[in-house]
Amino acid sequence: MLGSNVFNWKIQHNYLHHSYTNIEGYDHDIDSKGPIRLSQFAPLKKIHHYKYIHAFFFYGLMTLSKLVNDFTQLHEFNKVGITRQYHINPVAEYIKMVMVKIIYLFVFIGLPILFTPFSWWQVLLGFFVMHWVAGCILSTVFQMAHVVEGTEQLLPNKEGIIETDWAFHELRATSDFARINVFLEYYVGGLNFQIEHHLFPNISHIHYRSIAPIVEATAKEFGYTYNLKPTFLGALYLHIHRLKELGYPTKQHIVTKQTVTIG
Repeated sequence: MLGSNVFNWKIQHNYLHHSYTNIEGYDHDIDSKGPIRLSQFAPLKKIHHYKYIHAFFFYGLMTLSKLVNDFTQLHEFNKVGITRQYHINPVAEYIKMVMVKIIYLFVFIGLPILFTPFSWWQVLLGFFVMHWVAGCILSTVFQMAHVVEGTEQLLPNKEGIIETDWAFHELRATSDFARINVFLEYYVGGLNFQIEHHLFPNISHIHYRSIAPIVEATAKEFGYTYNLKPTFLGALYLHIHRLKELGYPTKQHIVTKQTVTIG
């Protein structure tokens, strides 16, 4: 419905993000994007000092940029062999991608220009505002769960291994926030229960509220930290604070592209 590509999203989010959460070089959600630095292992630029101020403007470009970036992303997935792994014909996927985007742009821009009294620039302005609001909300919700104080960002060892169990890794790299906020839970589809969302991706989000206390109690029973930010504003503040930290030098590491195994 946003003019994007289903296969790209499955790979970027379901496969890479959920399998390699907060691992530099593998989780695309923490890739450095121009003026935004979301990983402590990414190169640091002067503009990153101020990203806690301008980050939210660029968050708003998330869904809009997908309209164009889908093409380069599919090319990358094809180059590294992911399309072959999933038996996807890249030519057919490109054709489908182009057709979906043409239909999308015609419905959301073409039809309003043809059949409403609004001028073309008003339609384009409304289109941009719609995408910016959606992108800002989505990006902020995602980042408050992973780029926030208390969550860890990791690098594999020389053998390409994260030396921990996958479930424990998700606890380290993910955070819940505002669990008692019923409206927020409804509004974001349970994405404020990110730990449960990662540990149980096949369970409907309507059960997260019941599952969360069990997960928290189990984690504490075995001596693991359960990252929970009690309020939305508190989580937002800690995300902004983390953005400030990432705007300054941290211990740098050399990242080599290799297969990562979590286990």
